[in-house]
Amino acid sequence: MSFTHKNKDFNQSSKLDYFKEVANKIALNSFFIQKF
Repeated sequence: MSFTHKNKDFNQSSKLDYFKEVANKIALNSFFIQKF
């Protein structure tokens, strides 16, 4: 990842990545809960 971006752009992209990871973890957890 390059740090040449402005802080605002970096924060927005990192937040998007964070929410994507959280959504993926929630989906995986619910999938395993339904499976067992």
